Amino acid sequence: MSIRSVDRTGKILRYSNVQRAARFIYLNKAGYNGLWRVNSKGQNNVPYGSHKKINVPEKVIIQDSKYLTPIVKLT
Repeated sequence: MSIRSVDRTGKILRYSNVQRAARFIYLNKAGYNGLWRVNSKGQNNVPYGSHKKINVPEKVIIQDSKYLTPIVKLT
């Protein structure tokens, strides 16, 4: 199953918040020009870009996680 099709199959409902965030970051990086767009059903509908390699540094994800943790706990 592709990462893009997860919301079309309903499997996204079983994903944790962390898994959803990781999917969002990946699709945002892999999508055409870093675009994020959804259709009327809330499903991602951006075509893949022409990237040869997707650069998502683990260090940046960990830093973002630490930054966002207090925000998530408040909501």
